[in-house]
Amino acid sequence: MDRQKVLVIGASSGIGRALAELLIAKGYVVGITARREEVLATMARAYLDRYRYRALDVTDVATVPMQLTELASAMGGIDTLVMSAGGGDVNRSVDFKKEHQMIELNVAAFTCVADWAFNYFKQQG
Repeated sequence: MDRQKVLVIGASSGIGRALAELLIAKGYVVGITARREEVLATMARAYLDRYRYRALDVTDVATVPMQLTELASAMGGIDTLVMSAGGGDVNRSVDFKKEHQMIELNVAAFTCVADWAFNYFKQQG
């Protein structure tokens, strides 16, 4: 029986990391992504046979589709994708620069990953 394969975007901390660790404990193959490669490498060392990882910044929407395709291929495909990358910031100064960073992460990056996932799973049937 093939192991279920889950890709967790934003797995270096918080809910994403906790979910990745829970899935590994349950026997899944887990692809993990985040900006901090050293954190991903440390996580992967504990289960070299089941973790696959790729450091990526989801706000770099020009490269995200290619990188996710490569990671999915290295995993032998994926069954589920979890988007756990995101953020928020209290912007008391109402500085658009801060708002723009959140838009890039929570809207543009999310949409890029969602579009990739839709097309990936559609192609997979």
